[in-house]
Amino acid sequence: MSEHSLNEHTASGTESARFPIGTLVFGLILVVVAAAVLLSLLTGFQVNGGLLAIGVLVFAGLAMVIGGIAASRRHG
Repeated sequence: MSEHSLNEHTASGTESARFPIGTLVFGLILVVVAAAVLLSLLTGFQVNGGLLAIGVLVFAGLAMVIGGIAASRRHG
């Protein structure tokens, strides 16, 4: 990519104004799973892996849909 096109792209503000919803959701998934593992190791509290996976996937799906709707409203 040339320097000229890079400057035009960032000067228009399209790249800097875009929020990486997918990255945020993936990071939150990792935090929830890590917290569940730590809770299990430190307290002996057993976490049902299947229910945890279902809950995390539902949350991730909702976050992605809401993020997509919010992005389409900003651009539309």
